[in-house]
Amino acid sequence: MKKNLQILAVLTIVLFSSAITAFAQDSDAAIEYNNQIIGIQSKVDASLVDFITAIESDDVSLMKSAKANTLEALKTANKEISALENFDGTEFKKELKVLLKMYKGLTTKELTSVIKLLSKEGDLTDADWEAYDKYFDDALNKYNAGFDRFNAYQDKFAAKWGFAITE
Repeated sequence: MKKNLQILAVLTIVLFSSAITAFAQDSDAAIEYNNQIIGIQSKVDASLVDFITAIESDDVSLMKSAKANTLEALKTANKEISALENFDGTEFKKELKVLLKMYKGLTTKELTSVIKLLSKEGDLTDADWEAYDKYFDDALNKYNAGFDRFNAYQDKFAAKWGFAITE
């Protein structure tokens, strides 16, 4: 009987150690997966920042070039996310795709409308400047809402896999 208890104790320790090791490996894999997702997102975000900087330059040809670069970054990101293997299902990839769709909408709608306004001949009217402000306000609201959603999912993913999100 004493020998059976010793064997049971050893088996319990081995199983517990294996579970901890497996969790650590899964947690490390989750961190790596998170970093891959954020790497893809960061490249697109950087191209959008460059696009907005180009808009602020008042150089229409630079704006159009930056827009094309952002659309290319989006295309590349969609290919990268499709090629990325699933981890704990497909939800994280889906959340990134929602964020990328928001980026594309900003690029092809609000920010393209800003380029059209700035491309007009002559001085912009007060109504043009009001429209300009509205496009940027709408873009900022969509951007913030998209990021809030994505960050909420990322926080949930990190909590599930036992790691903290850092800047």
